[in-house]
Amino acid sequence: MARVATALASATAAFVLASGSFGAETAAVGPEESRAVVRQFFAAINRGDAKAAAALFDPAASNYSQPVPRDARLFFQTGIEDILQTFPDWHMEIVDLAAEANDIVALCRVRGTHRGVGHLPLNGGLLVEVPPTGRRIDVAHIHWFQVRNRKIVDHSVARDDVGMYRQLGMLQTATVSETSGRLASTEPIVRTPEQWKAADIDRNKQTVREFFERENAREMNKLATPVQTAFKDVLRTFPDWHWSVIRIIGQGDSVVTLVRASGTHQGVSQLPINGALLVGVAPTGKHFDVWHIHWFKFVDGRITAHYRTQDDIGLYKQLGVLTK
Repeated sequence: MARVATALASATAAFVLASGSFGAETAAVGPEESRAVVRQFFAAINRGDAKAAAALFDPAASNYSQPVPRDARLFFQTGIEDILQTFPDWHMEIVDLAAEANDIVALCRVRGTHRGVGHLPLNGGLLVEVPPTGRRIDVAHIHWFQVRNRKIVDHSVARDDVGMYRQLGMLQTATVSETSGRLASTEPIVRTPEQWKAADIDRNKQTVREFFERENAREMNKLATPVQTAFKDVLRTFPDWHWSVIRIIGQGDSVVTLVRASGTHQGVSQLPINGALLVGVAPTGKHFDVWHIHWFKFVDGRITAHYRTQDDIGLYKQLGVLTK
């Protein structure tokens, strides 16, 4: 158990298993079968069955390409059990699902009540040994799976952990993300259709690639006005901010990207973005490198919605703004 806890401490995130080494005998299954595996995973968690959820993983699965000790199913089960101990009514609602080949991505609304004491540094790591607050959380997660032979062999996640800690009263000056607010609102999100023209999906993927390329190239005049305003503050704070697209999938009207954001804290933020904890903070001169997942919706080739989750807790810790 101690070895498992140590490995989880290095991850400081719940549910983060990524691609490992799998033999030549592995093969893709149909998209609907893969979706079914992902639905079974969330259903098991929602009924409090950590063992059943963990059993859906290949024993050789790894954590963001890093090996986990022994059997990954035990690693994963241990993490889920700690979350369910901390939030006994933890519930993960699939708001939308997108799939391409082996990749299945779930946009989730996650709710629960802080009624127990967590012992592992999960979901940003700030709840370890914290007495129950009795407060409710309602935040966004985006989970990215790869499924082969009806087993999950790769899993990445980005969450609104800053928003969760704001709701628990632990980060008073933080903000709940726009995506969390959107999922908690009464306005419905249209589910991703399964049928779509391949040419339209390819066009939409290219549009998303160009979105990140334009920000990397600082082509501000090619960005929408609201995006310009926020990104100018990002560049004021991190002049060398850079996006690296790791994976991209498209289905129906959705394009989803797993990306890494990196930069050096050299300026002072003025807008409450990225969780808002950097507003007015003097530059630390430190570098960060964290995961984001961005989900874009399209109509007639134009982006009409943008949902995103990111490791802002990791960013703050790497900058020394959060030390716990």
